[in-house]
Amino acid sequence: MSTEFQEYLKYLEDALPAWSSRDDVSAITKLGTARTFANWDSASKGPGGLRFGKKVMYEKTTVIKWVKKHLNLSEEASHDA
Repeated sequence: MSTEFQEYLKYLEDALPAWSSRDDVSAITKLGTARTFANWDSASKGPGGLRFGKKVMYEKTTVIKWVKKHLNLSEEASHDA
């Protein structure tokens, strides 16, 4: 795992509250818009959240685990090309 990736994970650990909305996760992770996260969730490719009324909320640990998996898959795909 690269130093930059470790620093990014530390940043997420510090920046994410216990529960975050799609807008917050989008702004903090900078991996896509809230709409992108909604699309990923609907395709079962997102971090998976819980619906609270009209809002979808993500748990911090779930987001971090998903980021690790998502970014590792992206790195592997770029190495295969």
